[in-house]
Amino acid sequence: GSAPRGGRVMKSFTVAYPAAKFQFKWSSRIRRWLVWTDGSPDRATGHGQLRPATVIIQRTTFRTSRFLERGVRPPYAVTTGSGGAVILRNGRAWNVHWSRPNSNAGTTFTLPSGQRMTFATGQAWVVYARK
Repeated sequence: GSAPRGGRVMKSFTVAYPAAKFQFKWSSRIRRWLVWTDGSPDRATGHGQLRPATVIIQRTTFRTSRFLERGVRPPYAVTTGSGGAVILRNGRAWNVHWSRPNSNAGTTFTLPSGQRMTFATGQAWVVYARK
């Protein structure tokens, strides 16, 4: 769909975790967000640097899993409920509200005006970040 009005110009956006840092840099030449991990470009074998059209940074609660992974209970992101998010598309950023009432429902992203946020044509990435 077409991009909603507004949004602030955004050249770069970083999300940091204890074990890694991800940066999304807007390329106006290819009209995509280039992905960097820990300061290095993320590449796909045979396809060059990763380049989603839309990046969703969804702020949520993290809990500890009941499952073991290499002897440790890893964290997991709670994807039901609601909260804030930032949508990166077309070199701009929108602050939105996300809502997912239960695990059988999809997630809705809504602008402050109440209008649903649309995504650019192409690949969309969802990045979960702590509230």
